[in-house]
Amino acid sequence: MLTDSDRFAFFARRLHGFATTGNAYDACQCDEAITTGDTLIILPEGVVGLA
Repeated sequence: MLTDSDRFAFFARRLHGFATTGNAYDACQCDEAITTGDTLIILPEGVVGLA
């Protein structure tokens, strides 16, 4: 049986949108708001990636 701490144990992930993959790459290197596992969306290039 799951305890309350097990049942509600999850990690919030964020979506980040960018105009180019270059911008996404630069942001991953410099922006502390982007953490491992966040989703990167680059609509103009049709790319979705993970940080």
